[in-house]
Amino acid sequence: MSEKQHYARFEAPFGDKIYPFQLGWSEAASFEEEHKVSLYLLCRQMAATSSCEIKHLRDILRWALIGGGMPSTSALGLIHRYVEGRPIGEFFPLALRILEAAFFGNEEAKDGD
Repeated sequence: MSEKQHYARFEAPFGDKIYPFQLGWSEAASFEEEHKVSLYLLCRQMAATSSCEIKHLRDILRWALIGGGMPSTSALGLIHRYVEGRPIGEFFPLALRILEAAFFGNEEAKDGD
């Protein structure tokens, strides 16, 4: 019997290959503690206005890489390599997808039900 996929987990192209992303409860709590901001309100803001602070964008990606199984130092290295120094808006859709998967699940996990 196969193990059920986490409701927030999905794979997406990022930099040099396809990586797993997962913003689960512990990563979400760590993000909120670090930034003193509600991820749900941030998700709603991003969906409604297509805006957010760049530190939030960067750290949503970082925490989701960690949640996907990557060591924190490797995740930070990928952020430095593929996010910082690129156009800010390039990663907005991925960050919003990560948040939406965290709050509402994702199609990849639903297809396995």
